[in-house]
Amino acid sequence: MFFGGGGRGGGRSRGPRKGEDVVHPLKMSLENLYNGKTVKLSVNRQRVKYPEGMTMETAVSSCNTCNGRGVVIKMHQIGPGMIQQVQQKCSACGATGKVYKKGVKVVKEQKILEVYVEKGMKNGQKITFSGEADEAPGQLPGDVIFVIQEKEHNTFKRKGADLLMEKEISLRQALTGFEFPLRHLDDKTLVIRSKPGEIIIPNSIKGVTDGGMPVHKRPFEKGRLFILFKVKFPKSLTKPQMQVIKSALPDTDLDDIDMSIKDSVKPEDIEEVNMIDLEGSDFGKVASSAGHGSAYESDDEDGNANGQRVQCQQS
Repeated sequence: MFFGGGGRGGGRSRGPRKGEDVVHPLKMSLENLYNGKTVKLSVNRQRVKYPEGMTMETAVSSCNTCNGRGVVIKMHQIGPGMIQQVQQKCSACGATGKVYKKGVKVVKEQKILEVYVEKGMKNGQKITFSGEADEAPGQLPGDVIFVIQEKEHNTFKRKGADLLMEKEISLRQALTGFEFPLRHLDDKTLVIRSKPGEIIIPNSIKGVTDGGMPVHKRPFEKGRLFILFKVKFPKSLTKPQMQVIKSALPDTDLDDIDMSIKDSVKPEDIEEVNMIDLEGSDFGKVASSAGHGSAYESDDEDGNANGQRVQCQQS
């Protein structure tokens, strides 16, 4: 196969090309992204030293190996009488099409870059240092790019400028109210309390205005803090506790259960049963057919004794 490089149309800039960018991940905690942080990072890069009076444009000449194209054509025999033409990058000039003239030196240097992570930046956001990557013959240096990688947090989950957290409270707190301190990402403590007389329903979500992340480029604006409440119920109650609860809580329509149906049913047709603990994943596990070898369904309900399946293909 041959990938040719035909002539290009006019009207296009003939200026030097830009070199490859260098991308580095930058791991940041949620605290860093909330408060902002400056980190100093060392980068190693290639730099070109020109003799006096020589510029980047005059310091290079066309590569003789590839005739300035940056690629060479290699011939490969793939069979009797069959030859394949393959285009490859030119190793002599590093695919640039240019080589340095005598007197030009290439040195390795180390530079410290101060990376400022602004308040409210998010995962995947980029911080670019233009022209800080390697220099190559006849090319402008590429950029050094740092990509934010947000670390997971033990308390908060983030989406946009909003934060989400879970809070477990007792049944008594859900019914009578609560107050708890929350250490936020800026080390300030928020005192969060329920409204007087408010009842917290399990898995309900409450919010705190301006309790979220700073908005990037507008750090004085903040998102919201969402709190998902998990209510922990007691495993059992004593009779005195039950009496106290019955006397404290008002009757509801659910308490007025009509048991008069027992009077119209024969005693032998009445069966009193007790409930047991089950998992939601147990639903549907009891076999629906007596033909199964077990009284309980396996996860592979459609499998037969040989582990084979009958497959139907729809045309």
